[in-house]
Amino acid sequence: MLLAALVVAGIAFPLWILARLQLGSAFSFRARADRLVTTGLYARLRHPVYVFGSIAGLAAVAALQVWWVLAVSVLLEGITVMRAIREDQLLLSVFGEEYQRYRKHTWF
Repeated sequence: MLLAALVVAGIAFPLWILARLQLGSAFSFRARADRLVTTGLYARLRHPVYVFGSIAGLAAVAALQVWWVLAVSVLLEGITVMRAIREDQLLLSVFGEEYQRYRKHTWF
């Protein structure tokens, strides 16, 4: 289990960094909609920072093998999902039909 968790974290962490770099100046801690990023990892995933950040974080916690901490971490992922939903709503309100088309070709 330890080795699998480390391998998953080792793959997801660089992808998380790559997603953050590809987001560039569009990144912010609070949801905003200056421009729509649809290239790189964003060509397939609407929220790769959340996806790979969550996978890396959960895998790192799993590697610790403290199961109650992992359980709490999994429960807290609901906050990440809520943030993604809010971002989707904001991007839809700002970019409208362009964002609708983008959503049809991407996952989460």
